Amino acid sequence: MATLDGLQFIKARFKDMLVTSLCQPMRELSKIKPADIEAMKPRLLLETAKWVGQTPQDIIKAQDGVAAGRRFFKAENLEKLMHLGSAARTASAMIDDLKVSDRLA
Repeated sequence: MATLDGLQFIKARFKDMLVTSLCQPMRELSKIKPADIEAMKPRLLLETAKWVGQTPQDIIKAQDGVAAGRRFFKAENLEKLMHLGSAARTASAMIDDLKVSDRLA
């Protein structure tokens, strides 16, 4: 029986994780001036503070997703696909490319 490593990568929604949850809010926050903060309504201030507090955990989730992708896209991991019923011809070109990349790294 074969178990694939890094399946978390497949489930990760990187666009949501990076763009929607981190990059866009960070870009907006960088445009805010001190006077803007003083003029913020309490609800927006609370939402901004909550986002800032969640950012470290969101960065860790993104890092975990990238690490899972690195584990998933290893030649020896993808070779397991053949044990799970994947056509050898389909996976072999990608596996060969990964082996070459691993040797060059």
